Amino acid sequence: MNECVFSGWIPASADAAYDQAGQRLVFFEMRVRASDGEEHTLRLRIEDEAKARQWWPLITPGRAAFVRAEARKVPWKRHGIIQGEFVVFAVREMEFPARGAPRSTQGDGVTKGEPAGNDTPPEGVTAAPSPLARFLEEEAASKGKA
Repeated sequence: MNECVFSGWIPASADAAYDQAGQRLVFFEMRVRASDGEEHTLRLRIEDEAKARQWWPLITPGRAAFVRAEARKVPWKRHGIIQGEFVVFAVREMEFPARGAPRSTQGDGVTKGEPAGNDTPPEGVTAAPSPLARFLEEEAASKGKA
């Protein structure tokens, strides 16, 4: 499995569609910025019906998101003949962090962000730790075992 971790923002609402096998999928786009500063639009899909129902209301324009996805090549056919392949990012985990949260200064002079009321995820949606943090921890643990 080719696992990818992305962080970025969602420019448009999600759309539903069906694949060639008749499975209902949720598609959405995510804008990410590469290390060279260039922005790219990725097209992702949610294949798990339960996760799609849970995340669909949260996939709104302007919202920040962390995504852990599996990248795989999928053949595309025309008239039953394979014409080529394209890369699909199948979402496995998503997190919607608080963005633009109000900030306050604690008595010790340290400025800390506080979650905004409208950025609180609905019940059943995890807010922490992020998929990126989990991925980095798992990578560090696997390198420590080697």
